[in-house]
Amino acid sequence: MGRRVVGLLERLGMGPRVLKTAIAASLAWWIGNLLGEPQPVLAAVAAIVGLEPTVASSLARAGEQLVGMLAGLALAAFMLRLSGSAPLAVFLLILLATTIGARLRLRQAVIVEFSITALVVVTFTDVTHPYYGITRIWEGVLGGALAVAVNALILPPEYHGQLRGLLQRSTTITLEALRWGLDDLLDGASADVAADHYGRVADELGRLAAEREALERARDALRFSPLRRQTRAPVERLARGVEHVERILDHAHGTLRVAWQHARRAARPHPLRAGHAPAALAVFRDSLQLALEQYALYLTHGRTEDAQLAAQTLAVARAARQGFLSAAEIDLRGAGELESRVDLAAVESELEHVLEDLGVAVDRELAALDLPGPSAAAAELG
Repeated sequence: MGRRVVGLLERLGMGPRVLKTAIAASLAWWIGNLLGEPQPVLAAVAAIVGLEPTVASSLARAGEQLVGMLAGLALAAFMLRLSGSAPLAVFLLILLATTIGARLRLRQAVIVEFSITALVVVTFTDVTHPYYGITRIWEGVLGGALAVAVNALILPPEYHGQLRGLLQRSTTITLEALRWGLDDLLDGASADVAADHYGRVADELGRLAAEREALERARDALRFSPLRRQTRAPVERLARGVEHVERILDHAHGTLRVAWQHARRAARPHPLRAGHAPAALAVFRDSLQLALEQYALYLTHGRTEDAQLAAQTLAVARAARQGFLSAAEIDLRGAGELESRVDLAAVESELEHVLEDLGVAVDRELAALDLPGPSAAAAELG
């Protein structure tokens, strides 16, 4: 039902947060009326401002509102003593509020609350009701509380789909980086091609880093949204997976750096497929890609058999790495360019880090499922 409502709102050009903000503000006004205030302006304002993307941020925002409101009340009381509610007082009020807030290095949200509270108090206070400002504190508390409650109980934020998409993007670019990095080196790609691949992955890393806040928002949703706790296991699994895959991506990006540096050093880039080591390194890379794909499948669907297959393919990758090391020893007995051997070793080092990080990730998931780790899977294969 919730998804249908969200879909309808999006087709009308409104997101769930717009609807929740309107609900929180109207509830604040209605309850303020029930409590005897004919115009609970601050309650409605507090509800509007307090409706943040997550319940945790709404709680933090409610605290900021209270701080800003108390500061605004103090400033308003000072201004009323000086000049009543004349236009000059409003000018000086906003000027002082923003200046004081900036001097104290308050967040912009607190400065806004500071200014709004002071302005409302100065505007509505008269000599027959001198304590108007003090009685407005309950309005701010009411609005902030309603913002938190509405955010938690009405169409609470849902991050499962967002994390799933983030995982798919991270996995796809990691697989591409692993493929490009070694192929550019072995096929003798030009410096321009290698630089293009390196830059494309670097750009994607930047975009993924900018979206990392989705992980914290997802965890906030699990802590503070009771209606989302039934999705705790898949959301936590996806969040863990995104963190692990992004660490693996850093090392996959390192293989591209090696290929780019190799291409820039060579006057005329040429393939490095001679000997046994390059072919064995390609087998190692391919087996790592299979293990990563299987791990991503488990994270996406949560099937036990996918986790077991991830452990088995990881064991195959470990065996492939031993095959590369043996092939490299054979090649060392013959002639060959020292720099090429160094670059192959550098790529192998990055792939080894990928293997280690992927092993840690798979071990963690197997432990959560109470299954044997990749080492046991390797023994079964042997």
